[in-house]
Amino acid sequence: MPTRSLEIIIGALVLVLGFVGLVFGISRSGVQSAGYKLYASFTDATGIFAGTLVEIAGVPVGQVTDVRLSDNYDAQITIHINENIEIPEDSELAWRQSDLIGAPRLSILVFDVTSEILQPNDYFSSTDPADNFFDVLSDLAAGGQ
Repeated sequence: MPTRSLEIIIGALVLVLGFVGLVFGISRSGVQSAGYKLYASFTDATGIFAGTLVEIAGVPVGQVTDVRLSDNYDAQITIHINENIEIPEDSELAWRQSDLIGAPRLSILVFDVTSEILQPNDYFSSTDPADNFFDVLSDLAAGGQ
C-alpha cells in the first residue's frame, strides 16, 4: 500500500504542475488583452515579427500582431495597443534596436500631445524604418554625420 500512496501523490503533483504550465502558457500566448488595433506601413520591416514590442518612452504599450506584404509591396504592420493608451495622430512609429544583439522594437514618438487621437483601425501617418547596418557603419566612418 505505501507505494500506491506514493504513486497517487506523484500523479497529483504532475497534474498540478501541468495545470500551472497550461495557465502560464495561455497567459503568455498571443491572446490579446482589451485594446485596439492600429496599422502602419514600412518600406523595410526586417526583424519585425508578431510579438515585437511596441513602446512609448521605453514603456510597453502593445505589440505587433501581424506583418504582411501589402498590395503596393510595402510591409503592413498590425499593432495591438493596450486598453486606455491613447496615441496622438501626429505620432511617428519608429523601428529601434536595443543594442547590437538586442531584439528590435517599435517605438512610438509623440510630437504633439494636443493633437487628435488615433482611433481603432487607423494608420500611423509617419513611420521611420530601420537603418541599414551598412548605412550606420558609413555614418560612423564619416564622423557620425
